[in-house]
Amino acid sequence: MVAPTPVAKALLLLAALCVSSAAAQQQRTLNQAADGCSNTQSGRWFIADDRGMVCPRDSLNYGTGCCTDGEQHACTSCQVDDKCCSQYEYCVSCCLKPENKPEQHMGSLFRGRNKPETGLWSTPFDYCQAVCRTTARSTQHENAFILERRHCFSKLGRPRVPVLPAPPLPPHITMVAGGPGQNCDVACALKQMVCRGEHFVGINDCNSLRAKFMCEAGCGESAPDQTEFPGYLEGSAPKHQRPAFCAFLPPFAPDTAPAFNCTRGNGSVRRLCPCEPLPAAVVAAATQQAAAAEQTAGDSGGVAAKEADGASAGEQQQQQVAAAVLQVEQEQQQQAKNEVVEE
Repeated sequence: MVAPTPVAKALLLLAALCVSSAAAQQQRTLNQAADGCSNTQSGRWFIADDRGMVCPRDSLNYGTGCCTDGEQHACTSCQVDDKCCSQYEYCVSCCLKPENKPEQHMGSLFRGRNKPETGLWSTPFDYCQAVCRTTARSTQHENAFILERRHCFSKLGRPRVPVLPAPPLPPHITMVAGGPGQNCDVACALKQMVCRGEHFVGINDCNSLRAKFMCEAGCGESAPDQTEFPGYLEGSAPKHQRPAFCAFLPPFAPDTAPAFNCTRGNGSVRRLCPCEPLPAAVVAAATQQAAAAEQTAGDSGGVAAKEADGASAGEQQQQQVAAAVLQVEQEQQQQAKNEVVEE
C-alpha cells in the first residue's frame, strides 16, 4: 500500500475540518441540547444562560448553549436598591440569583401583564428574560429612557433617579394619590386620614411620583407658585399644561422650603399627598356625624336628589364620612389653638 503524500495528508485534513465546521454550523442554536443550557441568544457581546452564568459571546459553547466561563449571578451593571441594570444579560443573571427569589416571583406575574389568560412563566429563566426586557415603565418622553439602567427585575420596573437628600418619610405616613382636581385634604379624608403638610418634603421627588403614577411624559420641576404639586397632570390636560407629566414643587429661592399646602386643587392635577391615619375615636365620631347627616338629608328628600345626580349610595357615604373627618379634624385643631391662647 502506498503511503499518502504530504499534499494528500493536507487535503484529507482540510476536508475533515470542513465537515466538522459544517456540522458545528448546523448545530449553532443556542439552546438545543437536552442536557445543555437555554440562553439569551441575541446579545451582541454577552450571553447569559439558565444557570445564571454571564460570559462573552466567544466563551459560549454553541453545542450545549452554555457559557464555558464567566461569572455566575453577576450583578455588575445593576443597582441593588431598584434592581435595575444597564446590561440586559447582567439583569437576567442577577435576577436568577437565589437571594432575589425568582421561583417565588414567577408565580405572581402573567406572561402578558395583567392578563391571566396568558398563563405564568414556566421556569425562572423564562421569567427573568421577560422582566428584564425594557418596557414603557422605564421610559419617559416616548422612547427616551429614564436612565441608562433600563433593564429592571423589580416589581416597580423602573430605575430610581438620584435625588437630593430629604428627611425620610415616617412609617406612619402614607403616600396617597388624589383624584383629578382633589386637594390633599379631601384625598386623605376619603381614606379616613389627614394631610400632614410638613411631610411633603419627603415625597417631593420623581421617585415618589413614579411610585404612584406612570409619568409617561417625564418628570421635572413645576413653577414655584404651583402649589398643587407634587402631582401628575392627567393625559387629558390641555397641551400647554404638559399632559401625562409629573412635577415636583421647587422653592421660590435657594435655601428656602417650597410653599407646600394641603388645600390647593387643580382640575387637571392628581396630587401626591402625605396622609396620616386618624385615631379610631376621630373616625368613629366622623362616621356617626355622617350617619346623622344622611338621616337628616333622607328626611328632607336630599338622598333622592343625590341619587338623581347619579351618585351611588356607597360614594355618598364615603363623601359624607370624608366631610365629617375634615370637620372633626378642624374642630380639634381649633380646640388646640384655643388651649394655647388660654395658656
